[in-house]
Amino acid sequence: MFVEYPDLRVAFLEGGYGWVPHFLWRLDKNWKGLRSQVPWLERPPSEYVREQVWFASQPVEEPERPEHHSHLMEMMHAEETLIFASDYPHWDGDSPAWGLPPMDDDLERAVRYENAQQLWDLPADPGDLA
Repeated sequence: MFVEYPDLRVAFLEGGYGWVPHFLWRLDKNWKGLRSQVPWLERPPSEYVREQVWFASQPVEEPERPEHHSHLMEMMHAEETLIFASDYPHWDGDSPAWGLPPMDDDLERAVRYENAQQLWDLPADPGDLA
């Protein structure tokens, strides 16, 4: 699908993101063994996902140990694929003030705005939305 429609964008919402690294690993592992079945895939499936798929943060999945969350972010390329979602107006939503585990400033900026900006072609200045 992503080969035939290279401009297609997909967002997974309200599904969390803790499962993403394992899913990407399995896609690539199976692709390596079954390449003859999908000759149109010229690259590992995880590369297509990294370029054309985004995952929302809600519900936030925070491991007990912060370093595990950092590894999770790294393995799923969160700097390119994770977008913040509050789940507003539901009662169990996540506030932008506390809804994400601690992360460095660049990653937080990407997750809170830049990745959504790319996904939905939003202006660089949020004030331009008005």
